Amino acid sequence: MTSLTVRRIGSILRKESHYMNQKRILMEFGLPYFQHTRDCLWGVFDYAQRHCPEWKFMMDPFDFFQAFQPDFLPPETANGALLCVQRRSKSLDVLQKNGIPAINLTLPDDDLGIPCVTTDDRAIGVLAGRHLNLPVVSETIYIGPEFRRSSLRLEGFRQALKEAGKPPPHVLLVPEELRRGSAQRRLNHIKATLKKLRPKRPSRLGVFAFSDSFGHAVAEACYHLNLTIPNEVAVIGCDNEALICSLSRVQLSSIPPNSRNLGMMAAKNLHSLMRGEKIPDMTLLEPMNIVERMSSSRLAVEDPVIAKALGIIREKAGTGLRVCEILEYLPISRRNFEIRFRATVGCSPFEEILRVRLELAFAKLSADEETNAKIAFDCGFSSATHFEQAFRKHTGHAPSYYRKAERASGSAGAK
Repeated sequence: MTSLTVRRIGSILRKESHYMNQKRILMEFGLPYFQHTRDCLWGVFDYAQRHCPEWKFMMDPFDFFQAFQPDFLPPETANGALLCVQRRSKSLDVLQKNGIPAINLTLPDDDLGIPCVTTDDRAIGVLAGRHLNLPVVSETIYIGPEFRRSSLRLEGFRQALKEAGKPPPHVLLVPEELRRGSAQRRLNHIKATLKKLRPKRPSRLGVFAFSDSFGHAVAEACYHLNLTIPNEVAVIGCDNEALICSLSRVQLSSIPPNSRNLGMMAAKNLHSLMRGEKIPDMTLLEPMNIVERMSSSRLAVEDPVIAKALGIIREKAGTGLRVCEILEYLPISRRNFEIRFRATVGCSPFEEILRVRLELAFAKLSADEETNAKIAFDCGFSSATHFEQAFRKHTGHAPSYYRKAERASGSAGAK
């Protein structure tokens, strides 16, 4: 037997071995044209490339509503499944009947009997409540659909407002027939509510919308009612769908749900299930920090002196800005400035500088591989220790908790 023949046989055997070792993973994700869904998928693929190169994904990217068709694809060909389902589906019945491990990537309305990995919806509501905690916001309203995730976001929103000493929010739960029916009827429903709560300037109405789609509808309703955003109505959505946020009447502030890390954690838990290991029934991930755009900008204040100060803070906070340096640009005494600033913004100038620095740090932690010392320097903190202490006090976690998803996944797999 020639050496060439031996090499060919070896190549065939390696390919056959690779094929035999493949693990087929079924994927059922609705609406993959949404940014959140795509980021979840990238997280799954990132984990698989590092830890499960034998995984072969089985999905139809052109079937937006049910990627896995049980009648077409025999379940015995699958070793695991990643789903995004709120209610019991035919796919789930087939998987459970055949004992195929599965992970759900969204919080279901009912107990579906499979482990779930999802964003902490209460924490999303808390972030929104803290963001809208401004003296100029006299009333708040929550607008969303009637299902479980929506009620949890409302619960967190109420909690944050209560902790800040604010009255509870008004609530507009859009019925199912309006949410999935005529867009004009849904818009009229929102307009009627906003018309009743029309604020008298300089007071402002704060709106927390369940999603960016709802936030977009609020912006349309405000336009038809001649309500200006953010001077009369401050709006914040959720999911940070870049296209929706950008195409809105006013660019929408939004809360990103940490989608890529969610996909990686779901893949990690499925990997554990397929090896026969126990995993939690529910895994909740903290949302990322708010992406502030014009719809809830703190720069939109009536007092021109405070508006200028806020602009200076946003521009120079990362350079080690101090309060005394802001006063060099303003014709006002320090005492009067601090009184007017707190009355308008709801915190001291130093606290606002710290908030903007932490906002910059969040972005760097999720995007860069820099050390804490380098991030501290770039964001205006006096030292890495000062940065870490401020970060922990503000979030309850060390900066490492918010490191970008790839690093978090890599360390989890190494263990």
